[in-house]
Amino acid sequence: MRKALSIVVALTGLILLLALTGAFLAQRALTAAGIDQLEWQGLHLGWSGVQVEQITGNYHAQQGTLSFQISALQLQLGGDSRFHLAAINLKTLQLDWRPQQATADDATDGLPDPLAWQDQLALLPDQLQVERLELRVPCPTGSCTAQGEFQLNRLGEERFAAQLVLNAPEGRLKFDAQLHSDVEALDLQAQLQLSGQPAATLEGRWSQRDQLPVWAGSVKVAQWPQADWLLAYAAPWLGRQAYPFEQLPTGMRASVDWNLAPVTRPAEWVDLLDGQVQLNADIALPQSWYWPEVGELRGQMLLNVVGDNGDWGLQQGTARLVIDQPAFAALQPLPEDLRPNKLVLRIDPEENSALGRATPLSLGIELEATGRVELGLAGQLTLTSRPYWQAEWQLLTLKGAAAELDLDELQLRGLELDWPFEGRLNVQQLTAQFGEGARLQASSIADASTGLELKNVSMDLSGAQLQALFDEELQITLKGPLNITSAGVRHDLLKPQGWALDGELDYSAQQIGWKGVGKTTTGLGLDVEFDWPEQQPWRTNVSMHEVFLRAANPLADTFSGWPPLLSFASGRLTGQLEAVGSAGLDSVQGQFTLSGGKGILDRSTFEGLSAQMTLELADDDLQLGFADLRLEGLDPGMPLGPLTFSGGYRAELENLAGGLVSIDAAQMGMLGGQVRVNAGRLDLSRPGQSVIVELEGVELGSLFEVYPAEGLSGRGTLDGRLPVGLEGGKLVIDAGRLQAREPGGYLRYRSEKLDDLARSNVGMRQVAAALDDFHYSVLASDVAYDQKGQLVLGLQLQGRNPSLEGGRPIHLNIRLEENVPALLASLQLSGQVSVIIQKRVQERLLQQRLAPDP
Repeated sequence: MRKALSIVVALTGLILLLALTGAFLAQRALTAAGIDQLEWQGLHLGWSGVQVEQITGNYHAQQGTLSFQISALQLQLGGDSRFHLAAINLKTLQLDWRPQQATADDATDGLPDPLAWQDQLALLPDQLQVERLELRVPCPTGSCTAQGEFQLNRLGEERFAAQLVLNAPEGRLKFDAQLHSDVEALDLQAQLQLSGQPAATLEGRWSQRDQLPVWAGSVKVAQWPQADWLLAYAAPWLGRQAYPFEQLPTGMRASVDWNLAPVTRPAEWVDLLDGQVQLNADIALPQSWYWPEVGELRGQMLLNVVGDNGDWGLQQGTARLVIDQPAFAALQPLPEDLRPNKLVLRIDPEENSALGRATPLSLGIELEATGRVELGLAGQLTLTSRPYWQAEWQLLTLKGAAAELDLDELQLRGLELDWPFEGRLNVQQLTAQFGEGARLQASSIADASTGLELKNVSMDLSGAQLQALFDEELQITLKGPLNITSAGVRHDLLKPQGWALDGELDYSAQQIGWKGVGKTTTGLGLDVEFDWPEQQPWRTNVSMHEVFLRAANPLADTFSGWPPLLSFASGRLTGQLEAVGSAGLDSVQGQFTLSGGKGILDRSTFEGLSAQMTLELADDDLQLGFADLRLEGLDPGMPLGPLTFSGGYRAELENLAGGLVSIDAAQMGMLGGQVRVNAGRLDLSRPGQSVIVELEGVELGSLFEVYPAEGLSGRGTLDGRLPVGLEGGKLVIDAGRLQAREPGGYLRYRSEKLDDLARSNVGMRQVAAALDDFHYSVLASDVAYDQKGQLVLGLQLQGRNPSLEGGRPIHLNIRLEENVPALLASLQLSGQVSVIIQKRVQERLLQQRLAPDP
């Protein structure tokens, strides 16, 4: 009995010693394998297996650290061998993966090879079940956790079935997979269900050929279920920017299969395409799939591609894509009428076309945009893959039409677009050149803000070059000819006629520029240079081509404000303008020079006209300046001149007739003397304004030479002071004064009409006798002139007739009235004047006779 007890004690001690030694050796082995901080609780050993209540620890690898926590672990032995691992059951499995920070020196072992896993499949238990699985990994939002359950069952020696269930807040993902491994290949079949509805099936086969991997597989979607909750579940894992849509394509049908046989062991996924490739895809979107920054997508794509060491062949390939309510960011700045409500894209490669290293692929492309503006892009392009992917075309044509467009205050009618162009496109840039006849036409364009209306407009871009660089920011430039014509330009300031602009456009994000020539059908020519730098005001310089007024006057034929009664027979005119603005017109500055002007103004002829005029317009304030206006001769019925004037005019555009006249100096020769206007200002917006006109050295002899009074002659020199004003646009004189210079002169009035009056009137007999040879010492007159042109002179005469009553002193007060316009008209009709002036005089007299008395 004692001996038996001693044996039991010895065996117990030996078992403890072996256990301690095994634990020590196991701990060292686990540490060497990268496992540390391994702790367990509730270890139970049995002939059929092992049970552990809880195990925790860390596994360290080159890529990072995996922390694990297991509860209620059961290991069951059995099957063909007592020591075969038959089953592993876990109540919970918690995994926390913390990867190491990647560095540039980290080497990659290439893509994982599923065939390398075949040897490990034999180590799997017959059954593996995890009742509660929790996996925590880093993600774009910080740390993401997946919860679910997992089970694995061995169906045969090399066959397995697995099921993974992930629980989302609003749904459930279920993956069922069947794996079969043999000597030649590894086969996988998998099915995906979303909340109990079939979603997709996957088949894959991994094999080898000449020690290189071969991967064949397929994905099929019979009808994608409504499962938008999946996006909310995947968002933390993928990051919000990982997909441009807010819902999944409900109803989508897809069938994709591939066979990839690379010629080298692939280090990256793209290396799988270097070798033998066969890809077939049939994807259909029968229902609209909404992308916030794209629109509502639907359509179908068929693709059958084969590749042979970089040489590609397209055996079948068509695409039909429809985008309803397009929402591209590039469309948002456009006015609503210019945004399409539908885009339709069709792509049809040429039959049996091939894409190789030196062989381009030919594609037919059609793009249609519908809305208030109908657009269509069609043509053939070629696609190359070497040295980089690039599309090139010899002729694509963009056509469009719109019956009417209202863009704020701009109205466009009868729009037609026809732009043929050639170019190329790659990941770096787009270049294109417009072909012959690239035009945008409109039957009419009207701008309500400016009152401008254009008829039959054509904008020609033939030869212009477009370039778009795809850097961090899109950079677009457009350079080349831009010619604009209009058969009829209408504006309150212009007479209706055709205009043409021929020049060069220079457009980029930094500036808009145009330089060329503008012409009217009546012969006005302008050199125009327009420049609008980014974040700065625009600027336009206009130089008028030299105008010779001998044959025609294009200014009179162009500007409606040209005085209708002003015409030139000769002259030379030049001018320049500079306009500056931001959104609209801010200011205009200009200078015009006229020399050798000769012509007719109303019923007056003039010659020797030269002037330098400056123009300034800021906001609504217009200023005109005349530094040196000269006129050699003016004949309104009597010869006047020369005339000089310097001054200016300032007015608001809304009240051009009510501005301020500033006179610096004004002088005119008249009847052997001078007429001067004192410096001053005349405010036409206020009644009662006047300036002082001074007469110096006017000769009576010259006056009587042109005054049509029979038998009247005289001699003397007159000076005077006349307050001249404007009332209702008519000249008026109030309280003017004329006076003859000392020592006086003489008047002789010898007329049969006066003799007849003298015979019948005693008072007139004395006057007639005195005026027969009246030598005056005083000749003075009050002067008044009203709006109707009636001149009233209150004459005071003092003097004597040497032949009358011994030359006694005689004082005469005479009131004379004369209608000056009628007087000038009679002078003109009696003299040698042009047919134009005669006609205007006759028309004026007729109007006066027909006008009713006030």
